[in-house]
Amino acid sequence: DNETLFDNTAWKMPSSLFSADQRMRANWLCSAVIALGHGIPFFHAGDEVLRSKSLDRDSYNSGDWFNVLDFSGKRSAFGSGLPPRSKNGDKWPLMRPL
Repeated sequence: DNETLFDNTAWKMPSSLFSADQRMRANWLCSAVIALGHGIPFFHAGDEVLRSKSLDRDSYNSGDWFNVLDFSGKRSAFGSGLPPRSKNGDKWPLMRPL
C-alpha cells in the first residue's frame, strides 16, 4: 500500500527548497524511469495525475477520504488531514507542516 509517488516527493522535496513545479517535474521524471525500466504494470494507480493519499502509508482501511482517485485532476487527497494514528502517528509532527 505505502505512500504514493507524489507523497514521497512531498517528503523528500520540501516546499521550502523546491517549488511545486519542480516537485511535479520530479514526479513525472520518476514515472518516466518506471515506465521505461519496468513498464505499465509497475505504475501505482494515479501516478500520472499526481495522486496523493495525504501521506497515509497504509490506506487500505482509510476509506475514500484518503484513497480518492480523481482522473480529472480537480480533486486530490493531499492535505485533506492527518492519516490514522495507528500506522502513521509517529510521523504526525513531520506531516503537520506539509
